[in-house]
Amino acid sequence: MKQGGEPLASAERSSRAERRRIAVIVLGMHRTGTSAVTGALHLLGATAPKDMMAPRVFNARGNWESQAVIRVNNAVLQAGGSHWRDWSPFDEHRIPPDALAQLEAQAAAAIATEFGEAPLILLKDPRMCRLMPFWRRVLDRAGYAPRIVIPVRSPLDAALSLLDRNAMPVEEGMLLWLRHVLEAERATRDLRPCFVSFADFLKDWRADVARVSGALQVDWPVSPVAAGADVDEFLSGKLRHHQSAADDPRLRSAGLDGVRETYDILMSLCSGQPAQDAAERLGAIYRAFDQPSRVLGPLFLRRHLD
Repeated sequence: MKQGGEPLASAERSSRAERRRIAVIVLGMHRTGTSAVTGALHLLGATAPKDMMAPRVFNARGNWESQAVIRVNNAVLQAGGSHWRDWSPFDEHRIPPDALAQLEAQAAAAIATEFGEAPLILLKDPRMCRLMPFWRRVLDRAGYAPRIVIPVRSPLDAALSLLDRNAMPVEEGMLLWLRHVLEAERATRDLRPCFVSFADFLKDWRADVARVSGALQVDWPVSPVAAGADVDEFLSGKLRHHQSAADDPRLRSAGLDGVRETYDILMSLCSGQPAQDAAERLGAIYRAFDQPSRVLGPLFLRRHLD
């Protein structure tokens, strides 16, 4: 019986895997083009959340974020003694097991409410960069296979945008960028995320969505040909408020060469360079950044919260 049962169990697992719904997660730091990429993928037929945050001055065409998911993410960060602008590592183990289980239940309920039975959904909230282990468990139990798209934009441009929007010092904004992108890559490396240059996406989104489709094995319900005019119009507005030079000396002003080096590595991944060497180099940067950020990150955060 055992010999006969094992292949059947394997076949059942394979069948269940084939039937799993897909969650395309646009995973990126604040102000790095995640809204533009998510909006374009929605126009290609992926289902957006029902209750999205309303458009604002800095996201006039919408940010495509679920208010329920944002509430869950803020609750998880708070339970772990953190905050959205914290650039120190997030330690999920600081949350008591019972409280963590309740937060996972809230996250599962948010996904069910926002997306129903949709087979291809869109999730986007920069906070998820630091919370992907949490969300991977939630999505797996809900029957979703995650597919990861990581938009890449200059850390200086992101920081200058945060200066405009939140009065955040530029150096702090670049350190926040570094934490988010390192955590996003590290937590999803085994899923083989597709990296997309924000600048290139605005120039030729058709080429990028074709590359995303192939890399993530996702077929868009609406073809780029059929959606072309709508996506062109959506991306035609002024979506880039800052565009700094690649050699701008402020890219090193955060005091860590890791900011510029990480950006260079991520841009190489956008252009299709092999990921193995990139993973090793990013791992070294992560380890070098870990200890000082554990010490200094909470001090910066406390100054902000006080």
